[in-house]
Amino acid sequence: MFVGYKYTVSGSTIIEVVTAFSLIALGVALTLVVFSKTMESSNLYVKHQAVNAVNEMIAEQSKAINYRTEEVDSADIRIFSTVATLPGHDSLQTVTYSATLQSSGKQLYARRLIKKIHAN
Repeated sequence: MFVGYKYTVSGSTIIEVVTAFSLIALGVALTLVVFSKTMESSNLYVKHQAVNAVNEMIAEQSKAINYRTEEVDSADIRIFSTVATLPGHDSLQTVTYSATLQSSGKQLYARRLIKKIHAN
């Protein structure tokens, strides 16, 4: 047994341990930040695709002056357009566009437009 033997820790050892723990904590924090920014960036990319797909559908329907209820699949994004007459205004329609993820059903983007019906 170690009778009479005292354990001592020098000041430099304590500094080394504190420095090591600080570096490990800094490394873990940086890893988490990089991971969260990467995930955020991929979500922004999917949202950007959804906005572009909705704008493309709006451009097609505006060019044809034919606003109709429609559903289009684009990669993992499903784009819906619904048309309804504005209550109290028979010459106006509300056209609602929305983009959702097919895998999870999460809504990525929505846009509502009011369009005037052209009488033929």
